[in-house]
Amino acid sequence: MAVDAARIDGLPLPSMAIDFLRDAWGIAQLHPPQAQAMPPLLDGRNLLLAIPTASGKSLVAYIAMLHRLLVVAPGSRAVYIVPLKALASEKHEELTALAEAVGLSVGLGIGDAAEKHNASTTAIFSSARPRNSIPSCGTRRTRWRT
Repeated sequence: MAVDAARIDGLPLPSMAIDFLRDAWGIAQLHPPQAQAMPPLLDGRNLLLAIPTASGKSLVAYIAMLHRLLVVAPGSRAVYIVPLKALASEKHEELTALAEAVGLSVGLGIGDAAEKHNASTTAIFSSARPRNSIPSCGTRRTRWRT
């Protein structure tokens, strides 16, 4: 997909998403690692993005999710998983503001407590399960818990 990935207004997103990113969050341009991540994401390919803390990984994920939910597969859902409760709350607030601007809804699940989600919930944020509740993927045989 040929896009001007360095400029927010060059991304293949609905104008309401572009307007929100530019006007509410003050984003007009992507940083070089963010721009380099756009072509594979917008083409639907997987990507492992390893850039420093506070360099814009979340924005890359948000743009990929918006593209999928609003352009490629309207009516689908997205899941965003983070390792900490505080981070889940922070990301939930950010994406709730973005989602409201583009007509999507967001839910939040943390540990054993979760909001009730319905068919209109398009993105769900969750902190990861505690480390001791995740089965080992080592060489020994593991029984999966449900």
